[in-house]
Amino acid sequence: MNWTEKVRQIQRKGYTQQEIANYVGCSQSYIGLIATGSRGGRISFSIAQRIIEMLEKMPDKS
Repeated sequence: MNWTEKVRQIQRKGYTQQEIANYVGCSQSYIGLIATGSRGGRISFSIAQRIIEMLEKMPDKS
């Protein structure tokens, strides 16, 4: 799965990296690493679940 693209999709819904991090339960800097592709392809299962959940369930803010 391409986590960089998933985080970018959430950002296109109008959410900041800090809001994503708060929802997912990690730091903003970690979300930033994922968003820029600097973080390797593997992320923890719980963070992956929360990213997918946010992408599917959270409405657009715009």
